[in-house]
Amino acid sequence: MSMDGSDGGLYLVAFLALFVRWSGTHLWGIFCFAAFIVRAKATFRDGLFYDQQAMLRNSGSDSGALWQIVKMGTQWRKTSRRPMLRSLYLAVFAGLHLAAFAVAGIFSAKITGTNSKILLCSDQCGTLNFTILTSPRQFQYLRVDAAVSANHIATCFLNTSSTPVNCDSYVRNKPSWKLSEEESCPFADEMCYGAPGTSASKISVHLDSGPIDSTLDLVINAPPQDRVTLQRLLKYAPLWTDGFRSLKPQE
Repeated sequence: MSMDGSDGGLYLVAFLALFVRWSGTHLWGIFCFAAFIVRAKATFRDGLFYDQQAMLRNSGSDSGALWQIVKMGTQWRKTSRRPMLRSLYLAVFAGLHLAAFAVAGIFSAKITGTNSKILLCSDQCGTLNFTILTSPRQFQYLRVDAAVSANHIATCFLNTSSTPVNCDSYVRNKPSWKLSEEESCPFADEMCYGAPGTSASKISVHLDSGPIDSTLDLVINAPPQDRVTLQRLLKYAPLWTDGFRSLKPQE
């Protein structure tokens, strides 16, 4: 299922990014309070210890706590025992929490596809099971789907003069063929001849479709284990026919 960006999809992406950050801030508060309770049982206490406890009890964010921990390690380096080492594990913990939720916020945008479409997962979406086609309505759906696919191919793939607006419905508009020329012959060298106006004794033209995904390119909605990738490689060459052709006698 997809939701158009103009219909609130972009707001959904923005909300998810804010929600991930809000969740990270509150989870950080829970972690800090738990660390505060555990550390309160420590027997060795000095000024650095109480500073760290105050930071854990009043920390508002992981980034702010990380900066406070770094400052504590430098400020207490002359009056406390091993301040940098004692602050290291707190700094690592704050840094990992900050990095984890930064990555989570970035990957929350993966629900977006191309063309500003928002991809949603629903129990009502899935693949068509061809083994249980029993009702006339199911066969009617297949006929309509085939007609829509044929119209899309004729309009977007075969129409090279212009690209209509509705051709951006899918992830990829059309396969991108790669054209290349080589000084080679797919048959015996004496069968090919070169291009006019060049010194090449033989020439061939290669057309490579590249990987064609059954879902992304051919729009076949199939389970992941049934997806296939195709590649079409065509080679053309001008050939001499004299001496290499024979006519089959008519019966």
